[in-house]
Amino acid sequence: MDKLLAILKGELSPGLYRLTTEVNIDELSSLCKEYNFQFFYINGNDITSKAEFFQASAKTLNFPDYFGNNWDAFSDFINDLSWLSADGYIFLYTQPDNFANSDPSEWSIALDIFQEAVESWRETETPLYVLLRTDSLVIDTLDVL
Repeated sequence: MDKLLAILKGELSPGLYRLTTEVNIDELSSLCKEYNFQFFYINGNDITSKAEFFQASAKTLNFPDYFGNNWDAFSDFINDLSWLSADGYIFLYTQPDNFANSDPSEWSIALDIFQEAVESWRETETPLYVLLRTDSLVIDTLDVL
């Protein structure tokens, strides 16, 4: 939890990270509230497709009803988040390897969009952290927390 606290204190650069330690979701959610961060959690246990990913993301990030269920729309909304004002954003996605293994080409698009969103938010005063909680080496190209 020390590295997650470092994120909230601004001691770790915004980015896309592979998280290899267990996370207490309730504790992280409480810490995010304390530091005025919006916390988004997606449990990827049952996500194996683009459609399931969009459904979970739209629900978790409270996307407007007109969300188009496509990559362009996902990118637009994750780069905006104006309806969820905060000092920062943490997006925790557990078991992303289910989606990565079942549809690698679509998963690659998701990773690209996450990385682009992190870069886009770096240009503002509001950081975005995307944490992929997995022990799998399927996602071994990311910095590890």
